[in-house]
Amino acid sequence: MCVAWGRGETVLRLRIVRLGLAGRVKHVVRFRIIPFGSIRFGGIRMETHGSSLDLEEDEFLDAFERSVIGAREFPHTAHLRIAWPYVQRHGPEEAGERAARGIRSLAGSHGHPAPYHDTLTRAWVRIVAAAASMSPASEFNAFVAGHPELLDKDLPLRHYSRERL
Repeated sequence: MCVAWGRGETVLRLRIVRLGLAGRVKHVVRFRIIPFGSIRFGGIRMETHGSSLDLEEDEFLDAFERSVIGAREFPHTAHLRIAWPYVQRHGPEEAGERAARGIRSLAGSHGHPAPYHDTLTRAWVRIVAAAASMSPASEFNAFVAGHPELLDKDLPLRHYSRERL
């Protein structure tokens, strides 16, 4: 059995090929659209390739809210990418609630509820909200380019000790 990956517009397509004698294609399972993140195939967990950060904003939020983004597909930049539209659409308070709920759900779906840190999640939403209030940017990449300090994961430590957080 061979697993071949192809790139779709916003999702990956998985093709399973069984080879017969002499390497000839014996059977091809039709393409299945799968989300970025993890999938199970025959009891084996596989991480999909590509980056969830390549998704359009609404698709990224949808994948986040459904907890289908792979654990490795949720770096610091993805946390910012969640906070940005939530702040724009719902304001800092509701953005904090939505981000907290989604990150807890995502961590739990990967069997890692411990990494979630409520204080840091809400602090980052507030930091993004403060930067957004001073930014003319209308899309995420421009927003981050105008506020490169947001890419520093230790930014809250400039103001608070680890113990305090």
